[in-house]
Amino acid sequence: MSGELESMAMYYTDDSIVQNHSEHTKSKLLVRNPFVRRDRPWRLLGLIKVLVGLVLVPLRLLFCFLLLVFVWILIRILALGVSRKDLAYHPLEVNVMVRACISFLIRRGARLLLLIVGFVWISDESRTVVPPDCIVVSNHVSFYDILYFLSAFAPPFVAKQGVKNIPFVGFIAEIMECIFVDRENRTSPSATSLIALRLERIDLLNISFSSWMAPSALVMFPEGTTSNGDCLLRFHTGPFVQKRTIQPIVLQYSFGDADPAFVGLSFFHFLRILSEPYYILRVNFLPRYVPSEEEKTNGRLFAENVRRRMATILNRAPVDLSYQDRIRRKLSRCGLEFVSLHPDTSILGTSD
Repeated sequence: MSGELESMAMYYTDDSIVQNHSEHTKSKLLVRNPFVRRDRPWRLLGLIKVLVGLVLVPLRLLFCFLLLVFVWILIRILALGVSRKDLAYHPLEVNVMVRACISFLIRRGARLLLLIVGFVWISDESRTVVPPDCIVVSNHVSFYDILYFLSAFAPPFVAKQGVKNIPFVGFIAEIMECIFVDRENRTSPSATSLIALRLERIDLLNISFSSWMAPSALVMFPEGTTSNGDCLLRFHTGPFVQKRTIQPIVLQYSFGDADPAFVGLSFFHFLRILSEPYYILRVNFLPRYVPSEEEKTNGRLFAENVRRRMATILNRAPVDLSYQDRIRRKLSRCGLEFVSLHPDTSILGTSD
């Protein structure tokens, strides 16, 4: 399958999609490559947008930076009595009033950021309160996905250890109780164990899930990378081996000329995305998925069942592609071959 992916720039064939439709179908289906951009072909209006963007984009970036710094300063003031040790080892025990105020700032700040970059209207009428002992899983299309979740309920994410070192963002990520995974250090705790530890601490808090004092549920993107949204990539099993209730959420973007997906990005594509006057985001909160006894013992089965349910709502095909296929596609253009140094792990805990 990877050979087909590398040889076909826009499309590839996948037997797994056929099996999902009919076990007796032998022919292959032609499916659009999920790692290529879907920007609209050039037209006069698109050129005008880019020209206007030469002024609009710097203004948007400036306002985003100023807003980020402003929120960071307010959070720093609120967290004056919170040590970095408490953030690292006892994040859930941080003063609940401080956490509630910080959550409010993050939610309002993220919504303003979305407004600045063009998300005037977001449809999420199906949004419900998610208990903190659940795990939220979503398809992953763009960096805007993260901004939406921050604006909705300011949840923690699973992130690389290096995120801590990003100016302004690092401290906010720590105060949000994000789980940091150090993939360079093979002796450090895995994402799976860190997620399990957080869920155990939530169980011990003994707080009503409807209470304003309750922490936010963890959000994970089981695809492990972004795609253009034409397909639903293979899920990592990290979120599903925890044997917890899953809250599936699907995100769908509507756009004029520039696809907001973070795939195949160049500086010019980034400029074109930020030049779009507006985007529309539709969010669908699916019913919570409680695993069966069989699914609790089989993380792969659990992951596939949730993925099929999300694919049905998205009206997209689930395909047997992953982050490794995206890397193979990039390397094949340079005549290089992909070799996995750590085939058994990923930032999400497992790669199977």
